[in-house]
Amino acid sequence: MLALALTCAQASAASAPDVSALAAPPRTLLPIPQFRDYDRRDGMPDAGTYMAVQDHAGFIWIGTRDGLVRYDGVHFKVFRHDTSDAHSLPGNDISALLVDAKGGLWAGGEGTGLLHYIPGYGFQRWVHKPGDAHSLGANDVFALAQTPDGAIWVGTYAGGLARLGPRGHITQVRHHQGDASSLVSDVVFSLHATPDGNLWIGTLAGLDVRRADGRIQHVHFPDGQRAVVLSIAGQGASLRAVTTRGLYLIEHAAATDGAAPQALPVPGGGGVCYSSVTDGEGGLWLACNNGLRYRDAAGRWSLFPPQPQLRGGLPEGRIIGLLRDREGGLWLSSNSGRLAYLPPDWHAFSLFRHLPDDPRSLPFGAFTALCKGSDHSVLLGNAQGLDRPPRSGHGQRAKPAIAAVRGRSASMRWPKMRGAGCGSAPVGICTCVGALRAGGSCRRRGR
Repeated sequence: MLALALTCAQASAASAPDVSALAAPPRTLLPIPQFRDYDRRDGMPDAGTYMAVQDHAGFIWIGTRDGLVRYDGVHFKVFRHDTSDAHSLPGNDISALLVDAKGGLWAGGEGTGLLHYIPGYGFQRWVHKPGDAHSLGANDVFALAQTPDGAIWVGTYAGGLARLGPRGHITQVRHHQGDASSLVSDVVFSLHATPDGNLWIGTLAGLDVRRADGRIQHVHFPDGQRAVVLSIAGQGASLRAVTTRGLYLIEHAAATDGAAPQALPVPGGGGVCYSSVTDGEGGLWLACNNGLRYRDAAGRWSLFPPQPQLRGGLPEGRIIGLLRDREGGLWLSSNSGRLAYLPPDWHAFSLFRHLPDDPRSLPFGAFTALCKGSDHSVLLGNAQGLDRPPRSGHGQRAKPAIAAVRGRSASMRWPKMRGAGCGSAPVGICTCVGALRAGGSCRRRGR
């Protein structure tokens, strides 16, 4: 159900403004991420993944179309429906996850109702009961959150919002036609609770906020248009809403006189994004249907498209969920069922290599010479000529074949023999002699 809803949301994004021409500040050398990829060969289900969370013990839990997965750093354990076990998952589609303040795991998905995992027991369940206002409004669960009072909030498809109190009592919060103080829609895609007791509610028809005193306020977007709110994230009074019309920032979210979302243009155009997460260093990641977007602390945007054929490349184009774990690593949930991971130190390296469909990339083959030029550029030589990898824009290439490169006042860069990931030696005057391979040498004289 959620997969279908996301597809519909993608279609509705066609009317979103194209900001691909947005100017960005001048770019210095950009780190290039290298991803680890987990799939069925590692124990993951061969189905789409929705999202991931990390519990207090450090386990990573992943919601998929074919079960709930727990990763302990070595092995993947998959929880699925078992007809012989009444305490197993009631269904295998798990699209919503929450780790509560005490470390408990909550889950939900298509037809599952609300689930609470109890180790050694299985899954406790709350479901919709027709005619019972003290049950869930529907069994298709899209979103979960916990407010500071300990209540668990459940966002459903066509059943509105439900509150499970600390004592187990359920109350419903619904849309009522003609009542401006009710939910704007009963289709709830996303939830986000803030420390002040407010609950932000992303729906099919826009954004609401339920204040700690129970009042519901509608949040109006600056262009006056409605948008499907796919995810809400942030800290304190600064929030982000990812919608089918783009990314919005909500500052002073605690203000009782109404928050004012401001559009944050995202270069790239032609796609829809689903979720966002910060990197802890001022950067912002966006999961989109055409790859991964990153905005660094200086405001520069980069698009990392899918490169499943390349080792370390982004394995899937349609990224749905993002999780930054406690160590700073980034987990990516994707439509294909592959789970990707980006280590926290990813920005320490830039990788330049040959890309079959990109004439601007480096030529195929091993490089025989490499030095840093006086203008801080890097010069690479091989049988196909001399290349200057791009610091911004396109690279440059010259012929004929190059066996050695000499750079004045340059530091030597020690290459890997396939590709160009590298580290550096101290600054000095460096001469690269012959073909740099195993056993090759570089004579360096200090200043």
